[in-house]
Amino acid sequence: MTAKSPKANLGATLRKKKEESAATAQSTSVAQTFRTGEEPAEQLKKATYELPVSLHRDLHLHAVQQDTPMRDLVIRYIEAGLKADGAQITPRQSGHL
Repeated sequence: MTAKSPKANLGATLRKKKEESAATAQSTSVAQTFRTGEEPAEQLKKATYELPVSLHRDLHLHAVQQDTPMRDLVIRYIEAGLKADGAQITPRQSGHL
């Protein structure tokens, strides 16, 4: 019996995470669809940014400690930074933060 290469194991792990992520996204979408008494949540735009590993680690740890999704923290911190710079912020619909 031959052992799988590290690349094969990584590929299988990434596929599994992608499937889990898709299932989570689908269940979130369904939950948002059937909200009662609230406006629909504002659509999100997917964005990819590179962060220093240490900053990502700090953000992740803080999110876990606060029991808050990293996405919500990033949105909050970007808004705070824009406001601190005097930028005008467009009011968002309820549902995200």
